[in-house]
Amino acid sequence: MPEPLRRLPQQARSRLRFNQILDAAALVFEEVGYEMASTELIAVQANTSIGSLYRFFPDKSAILHALGDRYYEELKALFDNIFHPKNIDKPLADILSEAVDLCDNFYSNNLAARIIFLQSQAFPQLQTMNRRLDNEVAVIFDTFLALRQPNVEAEQRRLMALMVVEIASALQLFYWNQDEQLRQKIVMETKLVLIRYLEPIF
Repeated sequence: MPEPLRRLPQQARSRLRFNQILDAAALVFEEVGYEMASTELIAVQANTSIGSLYRFFPDKSAILHALGDRYYEELKALFDNIFHPKNIDKPLADILSEAVDLCDNFYSNNLAARIIFLQSQAFPQLQTMNRRLDNEVAVIFDTFLALRQPNVEAEQRRLMALMVVEIASALQLFYWNQDEQLRQKIVMETKLVLIRYLEPIF
């Protein structure tokens, strides 16, 4: 279990330094991986002293979890946007395809986020964060489905929304451990699996 953050930034200058450290940590994790990263390397990349880093973060795992929090909020915002009432008239197949692509692009363009996603298997707190994100996305998706087709029984709809999120999450964990060519094929298959699962009802 990681130690909690030593302090949360309140003033603008402190928030800037806090975010600079997180940005630097993302770069270090991308360059050398989490296991080889150190607070010293992160401090150098952030152009700050190790003492300044320790004002906020007691250790490397605390930085990892703070980055996880950042990516959690960014991903949730992506799903809030795609499963938004403004998209209510779009074909559901297009919505699901776009959602899979958005998530895939997020991890493709954020290697540090992908490292954290894969590292979550080793950190119970990150696993909890992933489960919380999955549950919140399932609620967002359920609300979206209810707007599209309110005659579907609520319990069945909630279960289907949760199944869609869990299937996508499990396949994503699988395909990021494959070579790029196979990964892209599994991304396409993920879309088909989700679309065909929902088609009979929606």
